[in-house]
Amino acid sequence: MKDYYNVPELDSLGDLASVSVFATINQSFSGEDSRLWDIKQFRSSYRDTLTRGPIDDCNSNDGMNCVEGNLDEQWILSLARDAQATFWSVPWTPFKNPFLKYVRDLAADPDPPDVHSISYLNTENEVHPDSMRLFNAEVCKLGLRGITVIVASGDDGAPGREGCFGGPTRECKLTASFPANCPFVTTVGATMGPEKGLEAEEVAAAPDFRWPWVDWDITSGGGFSTYFPRPSWQYRAVRKYLNNYNIAGGKTNTTGRAYPDVSFAGYHFEIFLNGESRAASGTSASAPAFASLIALINGLRMENDLPKLGFLNPLLYNRVLAHAYNDIVTGNNTCCRGTKCCDHGWYTAPGWDPVTGLGSPKIDKWIEILSSDFTKSDRETHLLHDNGS
Repeated sequence: MKDYYNVPELDSLGDLASVSVFATINQSFSGEDSRLWDIKQFRSSYRDTLTRGPIDDCNSNDGMNCVEGNLDEQWILSLARDAQATFWSVPWTPFKNPFLKYVRDLAADPDPPDVHSISYLNTENEVHPDSMRLFNAEVCKLGLRGITVIVASGDDGAPGREGCFGGPTRECKLTASFPANCPFVTTVGATMGPEKGLEAEEVAAAPDFRWPWVDWDITSGGGFSTYFPRPSWQYRAVRKYLNNYNIAGGKTNTTGRAYPDVSFAGYHFEIFLNGESRAASGTSASAPAFASLIALINGLRMENDLPKLGFLNPLLYNRVLAHAYNDIVTGNNTCCRGTKCCDHGWYTAPGWDPVTGLGSPKIDKWIEILSSDFTKSDRETHLLHDNGS
């Protein structure tokens, strides 16, 4: 990742920043595995992760209750490896919204972490609209405090979990995921290619049926909310895509909040589990790795007495980052997780698309631009993709 995304050598590695990963459904993590991972990757000392909420033993069930937690906790420190991390566990209760409890707990905390990563989701139709609205409002208020919330776009492509149900038929529904559909979170899709080396093309993450024995069977989630309207900062970018590349066959409403906003590598990430190295893939890898980049930039900004980035989305679509993306133009998200593919979905295209968003960050350019007071050179802060008004 460091070589592919041109990560510069830095003296500071986010020691002023703080990060958090959300966990639920009895997922936990192993501090010992994280120490092993850190020693192998960086040969550095490990800063113990703080914990909030119930933490279970990773030795149960062969450690499978720690796969997600270990992936999130290890990779959120991949770039900002000196940041203070918190593993924030929220008990799962039927008919309750653990995401809403999480952000309400953050709101009640006088000094919460700066950057948060969520790798879990529900189908939009599974969550009461009032609950989604309250979650979105709480995240908006967190943004005003300089807090950033990053969410994975999901691993079931455009159909989403609900659309992928129903057996092998290719006539799939296109369904949005929550909280990826919320306007005030930054949603991250997945790409593949960087894991193959510097010469490989970065493309949308999707199953590669040429290699059925490889456990790389996720598809980058993306699409349109049927509940949240499209925010103004992404209006023009999305309109351009729909005017030129809307080939989903009218299978979904396309007037709502579109996602993902950006993408990041998400295939074949090394993690440690039960003391052994193994590979993991998914937007669950992309989201914490991208969150680590934001934490690193926050740390650099704080060293320069600049405010934290906070709510990102209007900035992502702003002209200040116009040339700071790797535009992903190969791939689609018509498949589900696994081997089922559907007749309809979304395809990548130049600019924003509902598979990989605006693209993946050119990290050296992001650090150069965003660690400084970029508003001095862009006082008007025109959006690249405004609503035309």
